[in-house]
Amino acid sequence: PEQLSRIQKSSKGSSCEIKDLYAIDDCLKSIEDNNWLLDEGVDEISSQFTSILNPAQLSKFLLWSDHNADAIEKLDYVNVGATGENGPVFEFGIDEGYADGE
Repeated sequence: PEQLSRIQKSSKGSSCEIKDLYAIDDCLKSIEDNNWLLDEGVDEISSQFTSILNPAQLSKFLLWSDHNADAIEKLDYVNVGATGENGPVFEFGIDEGYADGE
C-alpha cells in the first residue's frame, strides 16, 4: 500500500507532461508540413517583395515596419481568419505625423 501511494504521488503531473509533449509534437509536425514558414521561405518572399521597391520606397517601408514592430509582432501568421477579436493597430503616415494631427 505504501509503495502504491508513492507511485501515485510521483506520477501526478505526468499526464500534463504527456499532453505538453503531444502539443510540441503537433507544433513540430506543423512546421515540417509548412516549411515555408522557416527562415529560408520567409527570406525568399521578403526578397521578392523588396526587389520591386525603389530605394526611397524601401526606406519608407523599413521605417514603417520599425515604427509598427509591436503591431507586426501581434500578427498571427498560422491561424489566419476571422476570429472576431480586434487585431493589431497599425499607424500610417509616420513621416507626416499622426493622422489625428499630433
